[in-house]
Amino acid sequence: MPDSSDLFVLAKQNAERLKHLQLYLACGRQDFLYEANVRFAKQVQQAPLARFLYEEWDGIQKWGFWDTAIQKALNWIE
Repeated sequence: MPDSSDLFVLAKQNAERLKHLQLYLACGRQDFLYEANVRFAKQVQQAPLARFLYEEWDGIQKWGFWDTAIQKALNWIE
């Protein structure tokens, strides 16, 4: 049975519901989750989302990165 917290599985199972979703995703290139985020972004780009933006830049999961990412996300949703 697939893991109900697996984002790849959830994206496939809920493709129809995703067409109204607006998703902003940011990840630092040195982040330990970088490769998983790149894979997820590629999969989501194939889904019929209303709007999707994936951004990456140098950084890791720290306050400086998060502060920049949240500012970018807030500007994107306006």
